[in-house]
Amino acid sequence: MGRIDLGRGDASKLYDSLFRKLLAIEDHVEVMPGHVGKAHFVSAGTSSTIGRERQTNSALQAKTRDEFIKYMTEGWPPKPDHYELYKVNSGLLELRDAKF
Repeated sequence: MGRIDLGRGDASKLYDSLFRKLLAIEDHVEVMPGHVGKAHFVSAGTSSTIGRERQTNSALQAKTRDEFIKYMTEGWPPKPDHYELYKVNSGLLELRDAKF
């Protein structure tokens, strides 16, 4: 899961997607993560399994929706210097209005 503060993220929708859909998948299913979390990355290189993520991914240790939302909204580092470029790429900002 990616940072929700860098665009159109919604912690509540992310919770539903993860805890109701993704974690309903069997442990042996391989996944190819596309984001790096606060202090977690896939321990086995470029892929993982649902079971490994269920056990080791700190975001997935939340016991409630509120715990997850707190995890996803607090303690993140400042937005990266290139954040304006992300806003252009995602359609939130016109290139001519970006401040690089």
